[in-house]
Amino acid sequence: MRAANTYHMLPDWGYGRVYTVVVVNCTFSTPPNADNAGGRLVLNAYYGASPARWTFFFDVDEYIFLPDGRTLDGVLAELDPYTQFTIEQNPMSSRLCARGANDSEADYSKQWGFEKLVFRNSITGVRRDRKYAIQAKNAYATGVHMSENVIGNTTHKTEHLIRYYHYHNTINVPGELCRELVPVPPKGGVMWSEKTPWYHDDSMKRLANAVREFEKRTIGNVGV
Repeated sequence: MRAANTYHMLPDWGYGRVYTVVVVNCTFSTPPNADNAGGRLVLNAYYGASPARWTFFFDVDEYIFLPDGRTLDGVLAELDPYTQFTIEQNPMSSRLCARGANDSEADYSKQWGFEKLVFRNSITGVRRDRKYAIQAKNAYATGVHMSENVIGNTTHKTEHLIRYYHYHNTINVPGELCRELVPVPPKGGVMWSEKTPWYHDDSMKRLANAVREFEKRTIGNVGV
């Protein structure tokens, strides 16, 4: 028996919870390395005909936002020297909607969640989960929020380039999300609900029409 050098890898980092990782099971038609001559397994995973460089980790209730009219290509080009970067969270209310002048005529059921949920938690000084993107070619292992097993550097100073909006506790609501209509506070002010200060943030709402037009061009009018 020959001794081997081993080390452990913790796929996710620093969040105190256990996440399920992806296991790739490779089945071969004939026994690999049957003659014990050695070899190497190379696995390439991508969506298109050429490798799809940055891999993002996101849930269905999270949306990327690029401030100041930036483009994703431009942001990724600026962050290209790094192996991975983390993304700050903008936590949104899952129940508060803005009360307008003609609420009786408003049909919130026809609006998307990010279109009508426009109040962001404004509590500062707390640690919130960040998401990240990674250049997979430089990664030994990946997790949900960050990887420690990489070649190269990581940056967390990305707020001016990219953020993400998180609509936690929305996908498990069976009925209408707008369960409380509240007035929009004065510019720069906050609205208090359930002992939490909420800042009016309609950045995602203002993108709704552009997203609709994109979907119509891509899949037609079904469900839009």
